[in-house]
Amino acid sequence: MIGLGLDTAQKNAAVERYVSEHEVSNVVVFYPMRHRIAFHLDVPTEYVEYEDIIKYVFFYRLLQEIKPTTLLVFNEVMRTTDRSCLHYNCLRNYLSRTEHSLVLQAFPALESPDDFMILVDLDTRSRWRRSQLCDVSEKLRVDERVVLPVIDQICVPTDARLLGQYAKQKRSLIDSIGTKDPHTIPRRLHLLGGKSKAAYVAESGGRWVGRNQRFKLPCLSTYDDATEPSDVFEFCHGFRKWSDFLTTTRPTRMRALVSELRVDQWYIDRANKWLRMQQDAIAAIRDRVGS
Repeated sequence: MIGLGLDTAQKNAAVERYVSEHEVSNVVVFYPMRHRIAFHLDVPTEYVEYEDIIKYVFFYRLLQEIKPTTLLVFNEVMRTTDRSCLHYNCLRNYLSRTEHSLVLQAFPALESPDDFMILVDLDTRSRWRRSQLCDVSEKLRVDERVVLPVIDQICVPTDARLLGQYAKQKRSLIDSIGTKDPHTIPRRLHLLGGKSKAAYVAESGGRWVGRNQRFKLPCLSTYDDATEPSDVFEFCHGFRKWSDFLTTTRPTRMRALVSELRVDQWYIDRANKWLRMQQDAIAAIRDRVGS
């Protein structure tokens, strides 16, 4: 079973229900540190952090200790879009020891609807490993409760001096990019509007999330630290960090500061495109869910 969009209480209920309805002797929970979770179960439960999945000291011991009656819980383990990465391959080996598994994930994809097949691999023991979502002919077992946030745009005035600085730095970054990652350009340019946004936040208050604490704003958290719904001071670049933030804070509506710098509009458009991609993935999944 794949549970999409479940909150902590719903995840606990799903795991407790599975244990009560099946002959489960013990549970092993795999999770990334950002999404540590505790289940309240009457059977022995071990927690294995995502980075430990591939370590020999864990890998060989778990292969010996996982039994046909062991329940494997995969909590927010979609960390890369590479279906053949070492972490996923280790999880496949663990799954070969038991028929019991629960896959819990806030969003169905990271970069494209077909990322959902990473979760399908875990639920079906990789029966569709070489396939895309559109090729799956069997009915999938999915409990889907995803709520996608709405992003409202707040325009922040930008003076001529900053616009000139932006044009100069953009030209410099383009000219010197060479063989570097081209995403360096928007990442760097997006930071330029920070002073204007900091002035807005200082006046308006509220709770905000940004890339770092360079302005030492007491109302601002970083994407790694945010635990409550927050408005967007500036966007992070990586989709995994963005997904982690939304998974942890679970906002239904949020505001985003957008200066007159073109890169700011690029980032909010990119975030909305990511949300539309999730909608496309959810629609495709619903077409393949069994009754």
